[in-house]
Amino acid sequence: MDLLDLIENGGLRISHAKDYKELYREMNQQLHCLDYVEDDFLMALLQREEEYPTGIEGGKVNIALPHVDACYVKQNALFIYQLAEEIPFVRMDDHQQVVGVRLVFLLLIHDLEFHVKAISELTRIWTNDDIMKGLLFVKSKEESVQLLKTKLYK
Repeated sequence: MDLLDLIENGGLRISHAKDYKELYREMNQQLHCLDYVEDDFLMALLQREEEYPTGIEGGKVNIALPHVDACYVKQNALFIYQLAEEIPFVRMDDHQQVVGVRLVFLLLIHDLEFHVKAISELTRIWTNDDIMKGLLFVKSKEESVQLLKTKLYK
């Protein structure tokens, strides 16, 4: 399984949430309907964000990388949430700072041995300004997969 498989399993979502708590409730509802997460996923996601903030200041686009332990996940997937408006997230590397985030990468990993590989592949996306800018404008899972195929897997 590679990053494209994870996105094929997950996908692109557009959100009009005003803060991360609203976004996480939206994620939880969608993922429960798809049977991707356990019942206590939302509680785990919110608790994790409070303890280990997920905002990352990027070159052109700031992102957030919320995640939970594998016990809350039923299926491996990557969901990319394109935010209509910036949402403030506390920075992962400096809990005294906040960044305005436009893209949220929700990595759902049930198989722990795959976790390190997935993070490594995601890093290749975050460090590619063309991909990050492109992800702000794609409108479907298919467009996001095509963008990655052409920019990342040439």
